[in-house]
Amino acid sequence: MKKIILSISLSLISFLGLRAQCTPDFSVSVAGLYPAPSTFACAEQGVNLTGAVMTIKNFSTAGPGGSYTIDSISIDSVTNVPCGLTYAVKYPNNRVLLNNEAGCINFTGTTADPVGQYQMKVYGKVYGTPDIPLGIEGASKDLSSIGSLNTPPLDFRYWLRVKAAGGTCAALDTASGSTANKISSCNTTVGISNVGTTLEGITIFPNPAQSLVTLSFASELNETYSMTVTNLIGATVYNKNVEVTSGDNNLKLDVSGFAKGNYSINLKHNEKVTVVKFIVQ
Repeated sequence: MKKIILSISLSLISFLGLRAQCTPDFSVSVAGLYPAPSTFACAEQGVNLTGAVMTIKNFSTAGPGGSYTIDSISIDSVTNVPCGLTYAVKYPNNRVLLNNEAGCINFTGTTADPVGQYQMKVYGKVYGTPDIPLGIEGASKDLSSIGSLNTPPLDFRYWLRVKAAGGTCAALDTASGSTANKISSCNTTVGISNVGTTLEGITIFPNPAQSLVTLSFASELNETYSMTVTNLIGATVYNKNVEVTSGDNNLKLDVSGFAKGNYSINLKHNEKVTVVKFIVQ
């Protein structure tokens, strides 16, 4: 049975529809986001942004040996878009991208956000067979979660830069955890099974794992979180306090001593909880 394997909460800052038309780059043959972020349009402060069209190419298969078939995806939101900019998604087939199909996202509007680079993340629902073990059904995920199952892994982060009026766009720094990344002044919070969390765009990779997993996310604040790992029956197998810093974070966890099976990572700060599922094999 085909099931939803990734689910995303809707962005509050953008309308997803056909009101801003765009045409995908149908020449691309490999799943991912195009063009290269370093050649993407650069927004100028106080000037209406035009020509900022991102192509998103759907998967056909994922996992070791292409063991999972991707039937379709729907794009629900893009996070950390500079304030004042909106985006619209164009699908060829009734708001979904079918197996190996391409769609586009068109960014328009005017921003006054600070000069710099904004690391956006694309979220959506993915339908496939059999079930891909990326977490509980209905949990918030970004498309990098499924991209991590491909060889080579596919990154669904994408950068949009802002330049000063009359200025030039600075070179892009795509290094993981780059301090050049800025947070939009009207960014909305998206996490995985979260309750009032300040963590955004959280992913875990590789998944399934055998030795080391990395939890990647952005935080609005410097905070101390309790990280607890539980197994399928709810027993705690690991617990530690971790320091989370403002901006991008990458928390590494050695799971080489864990028995094979399903696990949950619970990140808690006060009453804020984020739950991420993963598998050890």
